[in-house]
Amino acid sequence: MTLPKAAAAAQLPRSPLASLQRERINSPHLIVVHGLPGIGKTGFAAQFPDPIFACAEKRGADEQLIFRWPDPLEEWDGVRAMVRRLTDEDHAFKTLVIDKLEDVEPVCWKEILKLDPKGKTIMGEAFGGYQKAYDAAVDLGWRVLASELERLQSKRGMHVVLISHACRREFKDPMVENYDRWEPNVEKRAARFFVGWVRTVLFFDQDVATAKLDRGDTAKAKVVETGARVIRTERSAAYDAKNRLNLPPVIQMGADAVDAYAAWRAWTDPGELKKAIAERVKKLGDSDLAPKVQTTVSEAGDFTPDLARILHRLNALVSAKGA
Repeated sequence: MTLPKAAAAAQLPRSPLASLQRERINSPHLIVVHGLPGIGKTGFAAQFPDPIFACAEKRGADEQLIFRWPDPLEEWDGVRAMVRRLTDEDHAFKTLVIDKLEDVEPVCWKEILKLDPKGKTIMGEAFGGYQKAYDAAVDLGWRVLASELERLQSKRGMHVVLISHACRREFKDPMVENYDRWEPNVEKRAARFFVGWVRTVLFFDQDVATAKLDRGDTAKAKVVETGARVIRTERSAAYDAKNRLNLPPVIQMGADAVDAYAAWRAWTDPGELKKAIAERVKKLGDSDLAPKVQTTVSEAGDFTPDLARILHRLNALVSAKGA
């Protein structure tokens, strides 16, 4: 006899709610890295633990000595199969880098156009026009891939780094006049999806300053480049970023990709954070503070956002003391 649906659902195994305990999870990194060409995004990603690069572009990341996905990524089934194989097959890779999102996007669109009921071959005309095909690309393409990437992270604990160039796009702000800002260089609906889905968005930028080189009220400001490359971690009106790790708003990238990754690791590796915390406590030389910090660090365990929060507070104390 077939049980009614409501009764069948009641037979599903359930965890007793009284047994639940609070917990924090140090999840593998799920990051979008975007910025202008040649600023060091690919080199930075290549420093992650044991990476494998998936490049839809035939010569993608060609200057890097890296492992590359061996099969073509010219069809959407091939992109999804790549993620499934990394999930299910034996291998030693710890990071998947997709370089670049905008190279994979046409592959996604190609698949979406196959689903158009009238056989349209142009995204602007498919699914009845009015840009509906781009919504379909998010719902039927990117969300499916995102689910498979989440399964990869859940089963294998792999970091996922998604690289994109940045593009300047008009932002229609309901509170003030419209303005331009830097966003990942995929179609705007896809860009919004990725920024909302991932846990971290990093904007790779170059520090600039403006100065009036001429005198007078009508003199125009000129850009003066400092040459310093930086990672911006918190969203602003000028660019997309996202920070759930308690990173500093700006991280100096240093001279090369190795320096950039070391600066990132200093804020995301529990061992590095604990070492920095111990150094700040020693510098403060406060015998009453030291055991309190030790207790707080023990409670944080290896949860890096909490450790980063402790380090920020100690940095503020060191700065205030002038130590």
